[in-house]
Amino acid sequence: MKTKILTIALFLTAFMSFPVLAKAEVKNTGAVIGIINLVQIQSESLAVKGARKEREKYMAKYQSEAAAEDKELKKMHEDLEKQRNILSPDAIKEKEAEFKAKFISYKKKFTIKRKNIEKAYIKTTNIVMKKHLIPIIAEVGKKHGVNIVLNSAQAIFFDPNMDMTSEIIKRLNKKVSSVKFPDPEKIEKGSK
Repeated sequence: MKTKILTIALFLTAFMSFPVLAKAEVKNTGAVIGIINLVQIQSESLAVKGARKEREKYMAKYQSEAAAEDKELKKMHEDLEKQRNILSPDAIKEKEAEFKAKFISYKKKFTIKRKNIEKAYIKTTNIVMKKHLIPIIAEVGKKHGVNIVLNSAQAIFFDPNMDMTSEIIKRLNKKVSSVKFPDPEKIEKGSK
């Protein structure tokens, strides 16, 4: 009986001290958190502003092209309506099929153009983020002794002294003021 109690006591002692031993092996350096506001960075980045302007330029170009095709389609539809009482049912079906095919082609063409503009914009902003912003965040974080950087949108509360956004924006704008915006017409169909 005594050996059984002694065995249980030794087992419990060993079992309870195991987490303490495990904790002793882990070095706890403590989290030093820095905060950034990615929305503000994207809003104030010269390179991203330039990419937005390029996107808007292409959108305006495509909208004027679309307006011209809209006029053509509207005229085609009006002509079809005027001819309904004159043409045979087979001729009307043929004209309707022609109109429908042209309309579908028009929608598809401009959907692809809009998607390609967005792909070009995303490609440009990804270059800014991956090639320039992330290394700057790491540099500024290291300078401030930070070992974790969070976007302000993920923090419910933080001391404003933890915010590194302004310094990062200054460095980013100094390092890169523009990035080449790819021609949306040359974006590959399968690229993301």
